[in-house]
Amino acid sequence: STAALIATVWPRTSATSVWPFAAVEDAPERLTLRLSDALVDLDQPVRITVNDRVVFEGRAMRTAGAIASSLDERFDPRTVATALLEVDLR
Repeated sequence: STAALIATVWPRTSATSVWPFAAVEDAPERLTLRLSDALVDLDQPVRITVNDRVVFEGRAMRTAGAIASSLDERFDPRTVATALLEVDLR
């Protein structure tokens, strides 16, 4: 059967992502989320839940490094991430 990690960024429920895995053991231990104000209000604290477990609660800070990293991976200024947030999944 297929397992999945379901991550939701609050307060906006539109930023929900699902990552399917063959089994929960195949899921990574850590995940880097690339956030922007188009996805979530970075002026407010955010809550990240994975499979109904809160893995982060607080402010995701905008950084120049996050912008540079995002543009290095995908040069599309319309979708650039302005904050990187690494979360533990296990």
